[in-house]
Amino acid sequence: MKYCRFLFSATLLSLSSFMAQASCLSAGVIENKPIGYLDAQGLATGVHWDFLEEISRESGLCIEKELMPFARVWLGLEVGRHDLVVGFASPSRDGKVIKVGLIRELKTIVVGAKGYNVRNYEDLISLDIGKTRSTKLDNRFDKDTQLIVSELNDYEQAVNMLLAGRINALAGSYKAIKYQLEQSNQPNYLDRNGFHVLGVRQQWLHMSKQSEFKSEIPKLKAAVEKLQATGTLAQLVKKHYEVSN
Repeated sequence: MKYCRFLFSATLLSLSSFMAQASCLSAGVIENKPIGYLDAQGLATGVHWDFLEEISRESGLCIEKELMPFARVWLGLEVGRHDLVVGFASPSRDGKVIKVGLIRELKTIVVGAKGYNVRNYEDLISLDIGKTRSTKLDNRFDKDTQLIVSELNDYEQAVNMLLAGRINALAGSYKAIKYQLEQSNQPNYLDRNGFHVLGVRQQWLHMSKQSEFKSEIPKLKAAVEKLQATGTLAQLVKKHYEVSN
């Protein structure tokens, strides 16, 4: 009889745990400092990680987050392995995911390696240009088959290759490139070398079309708008991109 009571209690605990997990949205966070990474204590953090923390708090919805590579984040969202992702919107993704709330707008640029002056789009012809894997930066740039573009794992690798002269130029987010240059003790590199602005991309909170939580979109959208209005999201960007390590 005691064993039966124990088994019944254990079953209830397991069921409660499963129900708690099922009531939480899941989010993939791109593992790339300062977007999402483990700090010195081994705790997950990063600007996108904190965005989702604040969206969870403001909306009152449970959001479970996991760090993962860029490609897995987007593939997982498209096939419904997780519910949410913060990232760039692009025409190629618009039909596959739901744009819930606008997080921020980001300038995208191309900067040359030492000895390569990149001021205009035409300066890119014949250059070996690096960019992070699968990142969409600008419609013209993304579709231009004349350009020589190498896909790299992350911004840390990309900036190291730029500084070492292993690529002639680097295309990407202005803030991400600036951050990694500062980490490499090159805080004035962009001012000194100059760069070409490709355009402005919008970063959104996206939901999978396969998600079972689509009814929560109004709460999530309202949370993002509130966090925008109060300046909370901007403060998180400042916290992670302006920190000196």
